[in-house]
Amino acid sequence: MRPGKLAAIVTVQRWTPSAVNAFGTAGGAWQHLATMRAELVTLSLEEAMAARGASDETGLVFRVRDLVQIGTADRLAFRNAWHQIKEVRELTEERALELHCVSFKGQAA
Repeated sequence: MRPGKLAAIVTVQRWTPSAVNAFGTAGGAWQHLATMRAELVTLSLEEAMAARGASDETGLVFRVRDLVQIGTADRLAFRNAWHQIKEVRELTEERALELHCVSFKGQAA
């Protein structure tokens, strides 16, 4: 993975549950996990349409260095929008992770 391709800055957050409140509802909050540089890998329109069909979601793929444990329960912030991580692929030759994310229209960070 070439450092020059890591042009995007992303923030990864993890949901941390807390105690049950007086109403019996489990609470929690998103906690900062890492801010790192990433490479934005674009999907062609044909791939996006074949994968999801016509919808209000936008799919993005990021490549990041394998520095922290990132999973599908985490979320990623990029360009003032939150993206749900749908899949994490390990690229062993490059010691990197490929994060397949989905965001929905009208969802802002």
